[in-house]
Amino acid sequence: MRRVLIRIFPWFLLPIQSLLLAQAPTIWGVSNSAAVDADLYNLKAAFSPGLPAIVTGDFLKGPASVSIGGLTAPVFRSVEGTDGPNGYGFALYVQIPVELPPGPTTVVVTSGGARSAPFPLTLDLYSPALIRIERPAAAGATAVIGCAPGETPSPGDIATAFVVGLGATSPQVPTGEPAPAEPLASTLATPSVTFGGTPADVLESVLAPGQVGVYRVKFRLPSWNGWHEFGVAIGGTISNTMLLPVGKTIELTMPQAPESFGGIWACGGLLLAGEDPLTGDPQDPPTSLGGITLTFRDPAGVERPALLLTAERAWLSYVVPAGTPPGFSNVTITTAQGVQFAGQIEIHRVVPFLDVWGPFLYERSNGAAASAIPLAVVVRLRNGVATYEPVYDFDKGFAPVPIDMGPETDQLWLLLFGSGWRNRSSQSTVQVKIGGVAVPVEYAGAQGTYAGLDQVNVRLPRSLAGRGNALVDLMVEGQPANVAWLNFK
Repeated sequence: MRRVLIRIFPWFLLPIQSLLLAQAPTIWGVSNSAAVDADLYNLKAAFSPGLPAIVTGDFLKGPASVSIGGLTAPVFRSVEGTDGPNGYGFALYVQIPVELPPGPTTVVVTSGGARSAPFPLTLDLYSPALIRIERPAAAGATAVIGCAPGETPSPGDIATAFVVGLGATSPQVPTGEPAPAEPLASTLATPSVTFGGTPADVLESVLAPGQVGVYRVKFRLPSWNGWHEFGVAIGGTISNTMLLPVGKTIELTMPQAPESFGGIWACGGLLLAGEDPLTGDPQDPPTSLGGITLTFRDPAGVERPALLLTAERAWLSYVVPAGTPPGFSNVTITTAQGVQFAGQIEIHRVVPFLDVWGPFLYERSNGAAASAIPLAVVVRLRNGVATYEPVYDFDKGFAPVPIDMGPETDQLWLLLFGSGWRNRSSQSTVQVKIGGVAVPVEYAGAQGTYAGLDQVNVRLPRSLAGRGNALVDLMVEGQPANVAWLNFK
């Protein structure tokens, strides 16, 4: 009789085996590190040899190793808590090996003795991406380029861009090693630098000493004032772009509406030599403040002076001239010394904005003047007497003050303040929701006392009592304003 040996797999090992299989690393994706480090989430997902990259996935907690194309990719940092398609995960910061050739390859992560499935990746010869741009500063240091006082370079200055993905260098720096200061590792191909299509003079293109996979490109800035779109290209591949201020110009701003509040930085110089700010009358602002003027020149060539509210060393707040038509207006700030700062501001008919710093006062119920209203106030009508109640606490960082709806006989209105909606086509185009509940709008227009200040009055329904924190949504002609929070007892 033939004996048959039957092997039975212990049933109690099945859950353990499944658990072990579930713990194998899973790669969610690979990204160009510049897209994360510089918040360039719209950056094209391009990769090249030597590029700093980020591998994200599940169960990648260290110790973990990464191989790309069969070669070790050094892990410089492991970050726990990355969001992904399956929730909580990990991110590994690596460098793609410089020895790899362009073309298809795979990424594999090993963690806890288990290997992930190969993740496909295609390498290009170049994958340029801008990280940041600096300019020389005092004592040989560098400083970022921006619009704040002291940051804006002059026309013709030399600037430095830090870039990834510029390809091979001579000498070649081994994978994972910081670039040397001597000798400098120069790129085999020189990238081009353009400002709005105009080429710039490139003075240097090397791996940045002390960094891994990051290049330093020195170039000369344009010889004219203004904001310039800057980009790097190499081998026919174009990087992301950045906007740079050069010389005496103004800060880029969001669109504004006629007769609304505005504020801008003067880039590349100062408006006032002294430290003390200047303030105009908020009810009747002047068009000149300490000799400073601001002029809007619309697309038809018509010039209008702005009303000025405050002037500081490099900051100017104002009211956009009435009658300014939609489109891009050329704006010019002129100082008392005749120095000019020029730029453009886009004008829309309606741009609603709830204001938390409006330069105006209101009267408390006892008649005493109080400080500026933070965005809103409640009017309570009780026994025929109206009282005004603030809904934010200045001393607690504008924290909402709980609104007590009071007895059934009380009537409450919320007055919202801001600017940019007085030119709405009709009051019916203004909608307000509080905590998702639509509330009736009884007025939406100019506040009437202070220049540039607009107001919305809404009746508060008693159904809001006890709601706690509630979001305030203001919509004017389909355009949302910034949101605010209220609190109801």
